[in-house]
Amino acid sequence: MRERTVYKWRIYSRDPDSKYHQKRYFARKQYDHTIKKYKWEYLHRFVWEAHNGKIPPGFAVIHKNGDISDNRIENLDCIPVVTHLHNIRKNRL
Repeated sequence: MRERTVYKWRIYSRDPDSKYHQKRYFARKQYDHTIKKYKWEYLHRFVWEAHNGKIPPGFAVIHKNGDISDNRIENLDCIPVVTHLHNIRKNRL
């Protein structure tokens, strides 16, 4: 069952039955005119950039409380990818 949410007049959805990233994260497919291809725009990244500007290379936007459906700016943080990957590996052990 596909879930939908709206942020700044954009419709984002996720599908728990999907095998791709859209299973977990709210996203929308958008045409990028500069590269002439479709790409995925993720809600949590869009919210972060709307409040703080572009995400620097080598950084990831994370959900502080671990709830990936909670995309409030208060719940988002931008951290180095190396730190993010380290935390993921540590939690899997």
